Order: sequence, then C-alpha cells, then structure tokens
Amino acid sequence: MKASAKVLIQMGLLTIPNVSMYSAIDSGEKVSFNQLHAECRCKVQQKLYCPTCSKEIVDKKAEIVKGYPISKDNYIVLSEGEIESCKKESSDIMKIIQFVDEGEIPEILFESASYLSGREGSETFSLFYHLLEECEKVALAKMVMRSKDHFLAIKPYNGVLVAYDLYFPAQIRSTDEIEKPESTGFDADTVELAKQLVAKMTKPFDPQSIKDEYTSALRDIITLKADGKVIDITPKFIETKKTSLKDALKESLKEAVNF
Repeated sequence: MKASAKVLIQMGLLTIPNVSMYSAIDSGEKVSFNQLHAECRCKVQQKLYCPTCSKEIVDKKAEIVKGYPISKDNYIVLSEGEIESCKKESSDIMKIIQFVDEGEIPEILFESASYLSGREGSETFSLFYHLLEECEKVALAKMVMRSKDHFLAIKPYNGVLVAYDLYFPAQIRSTDEIEKPESTGFDADTVELAKQLVAKMTKPFDPQSIKDEYTSALRDIITLKADGKVIDITPKFIETKKTSLKDALKESLKEAVNF
C-alpha cells in the first residue's frame, strides 16, 4: 500500500515524526464508462462553446476566466493570482487542537478516512494510540494539505489509528427546509407490532455481508457481452398490495421469521 502523505503529529510539546497516511478507502471496485458515438463507437470529445459569441473556445488559458455568480448573469471575476493568494502553503504538521468524547462529533461531519502508521518513532506513536484507547477520546487536529485547511478526527479502529477528514460545519446544509416526520399518535398495538419487527430483524452487524450488488451485476453483464452472449434486461416488477399499516407489520413479522 502506497502512502498518500508523510506527516508529523504535534500535541503540545510532544511530536510524533514520520507518520504515514494511507487511504482507507479502496475505490477500485467502481465501474466507469467512456462516452462513445452510437454510430461509430468512437470516443466523443467535449468542446467548450460560447453561445453569446457563437464560437468554440480553443485556447482555454487565454479565453477563460473564473467568475463567481452574485446574481443572474452577473459575475465577479477573479484572476488566478487572486485565487492562489487565498491558498495556504501545504504543511506536514498535523496539530492536535483538543480531545473530545466520540459521541460529541455529529456523524454527518465524517467524510473520508486514512490509516496512520508510525513505524519510525514508534514508541511515541504507540503512546498516542494507547492514550486515545485508554481515555476513550477522539483527537481533533488541523493541517494544511493540498493548499486547503483540513479538519481531522483521530481515533483507534481495529488495532490501528484512523484520521477521519471532517466536513466543516458550514458545509452542512440546514435541515430547516426538510420535511420532518409527523408526530402522529399511533395506537399501542401498532407500536408493539413495530417493536416486535425490530426485535426480529436485530442481529450483530457484519460489514462483510454488505455487498455492492450494482457494481457486481455491471461486471457480470460486461463479461457476458465480451463473450458475445445476449443479455436479458426484462424489467422485474414487484407487485405491491394496498394494505393498512398494521396489516403490513403483521405480514412483515411472518416474513422476518427466516431473517
């Protein structure tokens, strides 16, 4: 596994040098497609076009500027120099700013994850790991990477340390415009049936049981077509019955026997 970065963790006057970061996410399972011309199966090209001037943009560097919309068809244009002036110089220092209880961080803030490995200076790195584990705390850190500020949560996972890249709170949209569930008063029988269904469908979490069936199916189709076989894409219809909430719960309980 190739390290994506080398960092130094700084906690007060304590430093942990030569810590390697490895992406914890494997994106290799995704199936990607190229856009082809249906007539000749040639890969199409996407060209830039200005509808006002009725012309194709040929020299991107000379003919294109970046504009921020402030109203309809009204933009503030920024030069590359002005944009670059806002970027920070990347640093290899991951500075611990505080410790929190894990439950204090809203789950919606978690974005991507990286494993941390401290082969060199392993004594200090091990102390840091056991500190988080013993105290049951999460370390919050900041660092500048690829010219941008990054907000990180560091915690033990499966015997290693993981640094989770967090969204900044300002990036999370408000829920004010999202319709909230109604607090409808359900009768006691309906609630009890729902609780029974939850109980029957409860079992230990097994991450290995979660499969990307869509990607797997795509790969199967690609393999079959490569072998010259005909693919059956007849849609499968699921019959739905109109029934009351209570009857639906009763039927679900019967089906949950073999869950």
